[in-house]
Amino acid sequence: TIDTEKQSDSASRSEESVTYLDQALWSQLQDPVDLESFGAAWIALLVQQISGVRSGVLVLIDGADRQLRPIASWPRGWKATAPVVAAAEAAVGEKKGVARAAQFDPGEGSTAPKSCQLAHPIFINSEPVGVIALELDIRPRTEITLALRQMQWGAAWVEKTIQGRSADQRDENMERLRTALDLLSTMLESHGVEEAANAFVTELATTLKCDRVTIGAQRPNAMHVLALSHSAQFDKRMNIIHSLKKLMEESVDQNAAIAMPQDKDGILVTREHLDFSSDNDNAAILTTPFHIGDQRAGVLVLEREKDNPFSDQEIELVMAVAAFAGPIFEDRFAIEKPITAKISDWSREEVRKLLGPTDIARKMVFGSLAAFFLFCIFAFGTFRVAADTRLEGSVTRAVVAPTDGYVENSDIRPGDEIAAGGVLASMDTTDLRIERLHWLGEERKATLEYAKAISSRDRASLGVLKAQIEQAKARLELIDLQIERSMLRSPFDGVVVSGDLTQRIGASVGRGELLFEIAPLQDYRIIIEVDEKEIDFVEPGQTGRLILASMPSDPAPFTVRAITPVSSAEGGSNFFRVEAELLEGELRERLRPGMEGVAKIDVGQRRLIWIWTHDIYNWVRMMLWRWMP
Repeated sequence: TIDTEKQSDSASRSEESVTYLDQALWSQLQDPVDLESFGAAWIALLVQQISGVRSGVLVLIDGADRQLRPIASWPRGWKATAPVVAAAEAAVGEKKGVARAAQFDPGEGSTAPKSCQLAHPIFINSEPVGVIALELDIRPRTEITLALRQMQWGAAWVEKTIQGRSADQRDENMERLRTALDLLSTMLESHGVEEAANAFVTELATTLKCDRVTIGAQRPNAMHVLALSHSAQFDKRMNIIHSLKKLMEESVDQNAAIAMPQDKDGILVTREHLDFSSDNDNAAILTTPFHIGDQRAGVLVLEREKDNPFSDQEIELVMAVAAFAGPIFEDRFAIEKPITAKISDWSREEVRKLLGPTDIARKMVFGSLAAFFLFCIFAFGTFRVAADTRLEGSVTRAVVAPTDGYVENSDIRPGDEIAAGGVLASMDTTDLRIERLHWLGEERKATLEYAKAISSRDRASLGVLKAQIEQAKARLELIDLQIERSMLRSPFDGVVVSGDLTQRIGASVGRGELLFEIAPLQDYRIIIEVDEKEIDFVEPGQTGRLILASMPSDPAPFTVRAITPVSSAEGGSNFFRVEAELLEGELRERLRPGMEGVAKIDVGQRRLIWIWTHDIYNWVRMMLWRWMP
């Protein structure tokens, strides 16, 4: 392999005779129809510049997989041999010109090859985009170097042409994209399928100067025309509508765009298009199918005068716009779809996935759910009525103020335990003691006068004085009783449920005012608030368990004692008061009145499916009863 970048620039050029160039080739080179015609002219002119060329090929690199695609060869139709292909691949891989098979002057009797292969890459932005490969007669090293230089100079023309065509293609793509975005923005501003379709076809007809543009969508049974350009309404029974449906169905059946007039080598079935075109003065027609989601096909039909057929660029533009419009129409169809259809589509899709050969995880989940559902239908469990509950003392004793007076002292607060006879609070007895002294003086005074009356034998005064003495003694006894009752004592061993006079020292209280409530220790009753929807399941004698918020890990057993007819409304529901009795256990010593929790009453055995669904079933029955005539 000869690296042309390292060849000495001092090598002399071989003398060549002047050749008259073919003017037709130069004309084709300057104004080519396509890249293939340019390549044919260019390689023909190149072989005129280099003597002894047997054959040559111009190759471009296509796609991400970097495949070599020949676009021109000399002589025309020549197929590159394996040595030529190897030289071309080496030039692309090494990113420089290479020469194969001839690296020295062959002498007489030498077995050296009779030809050599030269290849030079074509660069754009320092990356190879193609390669020119020639097969020449064997020649000296200097002539090989000169031939490679001529190939390098000629490659500049190819590079310029490819760059120009790439720029033109970019401009064309940008213009096509701009037109598509303008059309799609018109659709996005509309609401609903028909409104979006009408705006879309009208704007498309204006952009491409069409006489009429029609859009249709395939439904389960037949093709349906959604909109006609410049027509807000149309009669679906019109003959033209039926003809347009046939055009759409012909295009959808073949899944291909059909343009009239058709190319001579066209292989599509176009009977309906030919009939429609002949019935409409040989009008130019373009029918393009596109996808609206996975299960619906859409079709565009464009019509205009016969003297203005659709070009390849316009066909590509319409196909691109249709492809972009498909997802928008899919979204509009999904929005307008009724809820029953959405549920039906979702169900069919889930069944399809479930019965399909893939998605093993979905099948396992469904199988597990089905097995669990069957288990719930046939299995039994204990049905329990759950309700909020609280603890109360079995008896609650009220301690009230014995007389009008003032609080003198109190150290008791709610929750404190107190023994029988323990002092809860004391009342101020100053006024009572003063009154006692007064009546004690009255008693002594009456006693002295009574003694004088006896000594003077005043029988008339004795009766009066004896009555005064008895009155004074009665008043003293009453005052002593009031002083005794001013010490508020607990009637039994218990716990203070309510009442706190520590913040009312010196405050006045009225006779009969409630000061304390005391409940006995270790003697409680459970108050269960059962919803009226489930009160019918509860009966006296049933057992259950109670979990208190302060002791969630220690359930307490109980027995239902009574169902009271008293109900209370709370949170929009009606609750009945059920009383229960705690069974013996160690938990009693830790309980306090006022504790709250959740109680569950054991009702009996029921099927699991009934336990979990009876509330919903009863609610549905009530709603039906409410709304049925």
